[in-house]
Amino acid sequence: MDGGGIGNILDILTNG
Repeated sequence: MDGGGIGNILDILTNG
């Protein structure tokens, strides 16, 4: 997790 804005959202989506 990069802790960024878009990256953070993508991490949450991919983590389910």
